[in-house]
Amino acid sequence: MQTGLHKQKLYALLIAAVCLIAMLLPWVTIQGNALKDGFAGWGFISLIGIGAAVVATLMDDKTKVYQGNFRLIAIGGFFAVWLGGFITMLTKN
Repeated sequence: MQTGLHKQKLYALLIAAVCLIAMLLPWVTIQGNALKDGFAGWGFISLIGIGAAVVATLMDDKTKVYQGNFRLIAIGGFFAVWLGGFITMLTKN
């Protein structure tokens, strides 16, 4: 199957899709009741990070590896995904 995407960028899009699906799942439960999904509270940082990673992937030449600023944007995007999840886990009650 030929997608026209470099392997590195294809994997980045797949990881971003998995992160987006994970945002739909409950992040905080209290006594068995799901209270918050990934879009509540600090999870918006993860959503911004997913958007940054997708934009960095689709804006540059899709057949080559990340280069220059697009590489830094993709790294920053995935760091923001991690940071949003980390802060949410630290602040949950």
